[in-house]
Amino acid sequence: MKKAMKKLRDEINAVPNVDILIESTRGFEKDIAKLSKDQKAAVIQKINDCASLFPTQKADVYRKLRRLRLPSNINGYESSLYTLTVS
Repeated sequence: MKKAMKKLRDEINAVPNVDILIESTRGFEKDIAKLSKDQKAAVIQKINDCASLFPTQKADVYRKLRRLRLPSNINGYESSLYTLTVS
């Protein structure tokens, strides 16, 4: 999995003038370790697809993402966390 995340970061870094940070949490690493090889590949491909579109087609990427909702009345803040459904 670490190689896949490095490959993803390398591909993103190849895009000029764009800073995209994809962080892999321990929970993500633990969850993805439970998947089959094909399922892992599908997850990585979906993330790669969205990351590659982001610099030029942000609207398309945001249509694929869902913002996590924060509980009501949190001083007007909104979440900056999004989920991406793979299948």
